[in-house]
Amino acid sequence: MKAYRLAFIISFVVLTAYSKPLQVAQAQDGRDTPVGTLTPTNTLTPSITPTPVPTHPGETPTPAGSLDDDLVSCWDMEEDGGPRYDAITNSHLTEYNTVSRLVGQSGYAANFIVGNNENLNLINSADLAGGRDFTLVMVAKLNSYGDLDSPTGGQILVRRYGDYQITYAADTGTWTGLIGATNITYGGHSPDDVWRTVFLWNDYGSQTCMQIDDSTPTCQSVDTAGGTATFYMGGYDGDGSNWGGQVDTGAFWTRLLTADERESLYLAAMSCPYVLSFNATATPDFTPAPSATVTPVPGAYSFELPSSKTLTVRPDISFGDISVVAAVSILLLVIIIGGGTGLIRRWLA
Repeated sequence: MKAYRLAFIISFVVLTAYSKPLQVAQAQDGRDTPVGTLTPTNTLTPSITPTPVPTHPGETPTPAGSLDDDLVSCWDMEEDGGPRYDAITNSHLTEYNTVSRLVGQSGYAANFIVGNNENLNLINSADLAGGRDFTLVMVAKLNSYGDLDSPTGGQILVRRYGDYQITYAADTGTWTGLIGATNITYGGHSPDDVWRTVFLWNDYGSQTCMQIDDSTPTCQSVDTAGGTATFYMGGYDGDGSNWGGQVDTGAFWTRLLTADERESLYLAAMSCPYVLSFNATATPDFTPAPSATVTPVPGAYSFELPSSKTLTVRPDISFGDISVVAAVSILLLVIIIGGGTGLIRRWLA
């Protein structure tokens, strides 16, 4: 009888040692409905650390904001002859002679033919006056060198007499921002059959600056005058220094645009719809961060069960596991019972 007890004890020990750890199968309230909360107690660490990567290395992401803040005028130049309408206020531009249109960088562009002495203008343009903080942006290009009106002088892109002026001299490859009697000169970035985004701004009481595309600005310690004057685009009546090319878009703000805003306008090929649609939901120019994965550590869980519920646990053991343990137990039982050793000896022989 003692042998049977010993066999039973040894079989139980083997079964317990061989079985996998008990796991919570489910908490029941009599209807097989889970009622508890299983919570991991270990700390899960991501396999990687997500890091945003700039879409264009070296560029600053465009901040959220509204480009139309303090926007006074914006001209998209979509019209084929006649007035060029201001999308913001009533600063519509009247054509002098006939200003046609060509396909531009975004949509259409006003096309100035040098021999026709053409321009667009606005008389008594108080809304476009300097003498305060402002930013003027023009998207324009010149035709081939042979079509320039006066290759040894400057071709007028914008002029507000006595206030500010933007010209380009093809013979010297120089942009000039004329502020009163002071020149801001900028070499390079030829507009010869190349669209250029031209910025002119006055930080009133400090300096006036010019920038072409995304280049470094050139500044002078001078202020614009403001006052009453006619605003001209593409030339000046009887001056003979007309812009021999196209103007795609023009816009005027009564504030200073930030460096990021200027960058955004240049990269986006500025148009009035872009300016008006750019708002606080703008997305920085970053690609999404790579996803992170976590590897849980098994067996580190706590289980919270309401006091009114019961918990049923089942061993995580398969039918094959039970079969192995049963076979081992029977073998031990045979060995322990007196004749077991002899039987095994005769079987092995």
